[in-house]
Amino acid sequence: IILVLFILALIPGLPESPRWLVLKGRDDKAIEVLCALSNLPEDDPTIQNQYKEMKDTVFEMARGSFGDCFRTNNNRNLHRTILGYVNQMFQQISGINIINYYAATIFQNNIGLSGFLSRLLAALNGTEYFITSWVAIFTIERFGRRNLMLFGAAAYRSLEEMDEIFQDVHGLRGAFDVVRVANTKPKRYGKHGELLIQYDETARAQSIAQERRRSSVAGAKSTEETTEKNETV
Repeated sequence: IILVLFILALIPGLPESPRWLVLKGRDDKAIEVLCALSNLPEDDPTIQNQYKEMKDTVFEMARGSFGDCFRTNNNRNLHRTILGYVNQMFQQISGINIINYYAATIFQNNIGLSGFLSRLLAALNGTEYFITSWVAIFTIERFGRRNLMLFGAAAYRSLEEMDEIFQDVHGLRGAFDVVRVANTKPKRYGKHGELLIQYDETARAQSIAQERRRSSVAGAKSTEETTEKNETV
């Protein structure tokens, strides 16, 4: 509650967005905000370029509609919309919200950590998100959104490969076998993302299939024993 009151007390002093000010016809105030953000005078070429670009963007947005998001024009609106939807879709199906909302429960009930340590790790996990988000703030204008997105996708795929490798090593000695396992373990994907090994051919899929067969055999035996007992009775 204290943090909420702190935010509510400071929000009224924040300036409006320059884009919103231009949209409302308050161009002078928009230029003033741009100058404050860049710490530059009003007649600076950088401020004037930002203002003109923003004004043209607002003009184009004002005459548009929701249907324009799905048009295949020179701005590739449909491509941008699909990219945004797919990016959010993959973010959700990765299961990240399970960690966000149930991290403490998973650490305590499934891993067996203490209640205090589980809550501490969950808090540190959220703090990590906050810290790493600053990387994009200082690099997005330098490297661009597309390059950062491609880097994130490649890093995420690398982490999946590392997870599969770590599942094949155990104990302290396993720390010295990671490189050997990585070199000998068959790779599911090629350098260009092509699929090399089907999921059904992986060791994990075969192990799960064996467990299913065992459970089905055990279930069949249990059913036969129950039937025999009923017939005997």
